[in-house]
Amino acid sequence: MKKYKALNFFEDNKYNFINKLALLSIFIFIFLNLLIHLTNLKELKSEIINSETHNIATNKVEKIKEKEIDTNNIKLIYSMFGPENIDEMTLSNENIEVRGKCNDLNLLYDIEDVELIKNASVDSIKKEDNYYMFRLEYQAR
Repeated sequence: MKKYKALNFFEDNKYNFINKLALLSIFIFIFLNLLIHLTNLKELKSEIINSETHNIATNKVEKIKEKEIDTNNIKLIYSMFGPENIDEMTLSNENIEVRGKCNDLNLLYDIEDVELIKNASVDSIKKEDNYYMFRLEYQAR
């Protein structure tokens, strides 16, 4: 039967210092890696929290802006012309610009007399085939 000898790292011999130094360097390496990963996780967590609060704040600002704009006049425009005839509706400063098409010119002139729509003006009218392309601008509030 053959005898096997196990290495004892704690035994005093000529390799004792080298073995202890190798073990110490491995433990330091593992400790530093854990420390680096923990700090990265903390930074990631703080970035996630900051981005969530920023998104919540911007959503609140957008909701406030939506409340300030009277949507009744937008609904009125859609009901007068029809949703399929409105090509584009943009908000700039405090004015809403509507681009679309209609069959009846009297409808464009009557829109200036509606009480819900303030300072309405038809900026351009262009005849194409059997309908009129128009650009209407009015105040949002």
